[in-house]
Amino acid sequence: MNEMKKAFIYSRVSKMSQDFERQNLELRAYAEKNNIEILGVFSEKVSGANDTRPEMDRMIKEAQSKEIDLILIWEFSRIGRKAVDVQNKIASLHRLGISIYIHKLNFTTDPTGKDPFNAFMFQIMSSLAEMELTNIKDRLQSGREHYKRKGGYLGRPTATTKTIEETKNYNQIVKYLKQGLRKNAVAKLTDVSLNTVLKVKKHLKK
Repeated sequence: MNEMKKAFIYSRVSKMSQDFERQNLELRAYAEKNNIEILGVFSEKVSGANDTRPEMDRMIKEAQSKEIDLILIWEFSRIGRKAVDVQNKIASLHRLGISIYIHKLNFTTDPTGKDPFNAFMFQIMSSLAEMELTNIKDRLQSGREHYKRKGGYLGRPTATTKTIEETKNYNQIVKYLKQGLRKNAVAKLTDVSLNTVLKVKKHLKK
């Protein structure tokens, strides 16, 4: 029977509304099937375009003090989208003798660097991850330009008299303001934010 390997799981999503459940479940299932012991799970919500990865950095730091054989990730782009940044992070793990398993590709990196095909695949995947980030930015920019050409407006909508007058407890806010109450007091009495009170006050001065 093969000796049980020890691993960390790293998962990342780009939006606050997303969760890591699918990534972590699939990686745990893989680990169980392949006699891998999971010693820690590091998850974070960070955009792929953002170079900062607090949990990734913490994982690498902890890997230095534990006998970790493997890092399990769901797909290559979870590490990052910029080729140089990805290569630097993986190089940090390789120097510790730690391999990286990419679940969606069923591919494991070679920390020794002795396998030329493995090294070549690693370079290609880094470049593809960065290319995808560029494509995403291009698609977003193209979408914005198309929207504006169609007469769309980008940015926060300008408040109108109608929308302000439909503000929650508008009449009460006006009443208290005309009585000379302080803005903070008006906000508490009418159960609205201070920003709402300021908007109504500004509207009354017009």
